[in-house]
Amino acid sequence: MSHRAALLCGLAALLASGCFEGGGGAAKNLLLISLDTTRADHLSLYGYEHVTSPRIDAVAAAGHRFDAAYSVMPSTLPAHAAMFTSLHPRELGVRGNGMPVPSTAYTLAERLVEQGFATAAFVSAVPLHARLGLDQGFQHYDEPPVKRPGNETRTRALDWLRRQGEGRFFLFVHLYDPHTWYEAPESARTRFGAPGGRQPPARDFLRDASDLSPAMRKDAIAAYDAEIHFADAQVGALLDGLEALGLREDTLVVVTSDHGETLDELIDPYGYAFDHGEFLHGRELRIPLVMSLPPALDLPASGVHDTLVSLLDLMPTFLELLGLPCTAPCLGRSLVPLLDGEGISPQPVYAERRRLTEEERRAPPSPWLQGDEMSVTSEDWHFVEAGGRPPELFDRLGDPQETRNLAAARPEVVARMQRLIDAWRASHALAEASGVPVDPEVLEALRSLGYATEGDAP
Repeated sequence: MSHRAALLCGLAALLASGCFEGGGGAAKNLLLISLDTTRADHLSLYGYEHVTSPRIDAVAAAGHRFDAAYSVMPSTLPAHAAMFTSLHPRELGVRGNGMPVPSTAYTLAERLVEQGFATAAFVSAVPLHARLGLDQGFQHYDEPPVKRPGNETRTRALDWLRRQGEGRFFLFVHLYDPHTWYEAPESARTRFGAPGGRQPPARDFLRDASDLSPAMRKDAIAAYDAEIHFADAQVGALLDGLEALGLREDTLVVVTSDHGETLDELIDPYGYAFDHGEFLHGRELRIPLVMSLPPALDLPASGVHDTLVSLLDLMPTFLELLGLPCTAPCLGRSLVPLLDGEGISPQPVYAERRRLTEEERRAPPSPWLQGDEMSVTSEDWHFVEAGGRPPELFDRLGDPQETRNLAAARPEVVARMQRLIDAWRASHALAEASGVPVDPEVLEALRSLGYATEGDAP
């Protein structure tokens, strides 16, 4: 038995006996921060030309940065459900933002509350509303009627932290700001030269590409960067509050995202802009992932990792770092060996497009939005099995912006990647939706934010 495995067994025994008081090779607490709709390549820690994320940059510089972290679906609720269960959205039956997480799901919060953790979530928008099932295991779940800016969510989260005693806690904070529409405060907009008002003036599948002139595109990208900077400031304020309360050294801090965003890259080929969920390109799937480890962990404090990792890997990693086993069901794998300077065998990352609504299937808003879509990302390639257009193959390392579709030039790679998808699909059953009716008010709030929903029977 390895030193790490022996330590985990010992910690599990301590937890079972009720004697664990933090330290001893495990993190005491977990703070998980999710930045909605934040693509990795627009954070300065990943080389972006503008300084959008100074506070997260500092966390990454002193902690662990993952350079190839990928989502499994570029939709808010399905991605967060995968994050909290280590199961793929198709296995949960959560393939859209109006499809509730089933009560049978065994979530991270449920696992931790069973071990005596105080659990709380502070979310910033209706896609993660409690009535959509992500509240399972949270003793305190704080949400707005529709959405709210990150500073309000951050303030409420810190108020909860101040009321905590000496016990262990799991705090989840969701910041919605980088999601369209982009409406950052003036101070953030000024920094990036973004105009006032709601940006962009048009989004999703455009009626006409001329709806967004080159100047409008530039302004909208600046507004997106401003939103990231504003969210980054809230991350910094959370960490400052954690430090002021004397909790920083005992807490595992993780900053990530549910998915990325398409900006203006697809206006010319597909008439699509400033949205997500309809395509499975790297810009919508590659996400930031940064971890700050407490000193009690017998692990290197910092590191940079280029191994492919998935949202499904988060829960097993958190549980091991907290001194707990990841019992089934759990499809992901712990990343602790990477944190410890070891290697793990490379595994492809699979992703699916959200399920199209009945209306979209009957009358697609674009000829490019038809049928199902899946992708697989390997060490070298990113392949998209597209429903309404020819397949796409991109050189992940040589062409990270995915500007050249090599599917026609590399048929042998296409065939290999297609076999991976076929085998994966055959081995991962498609679960039925929960069948739980969604509150009409929640559906209407989702529609007000631009989400397509299945109606009352998802």
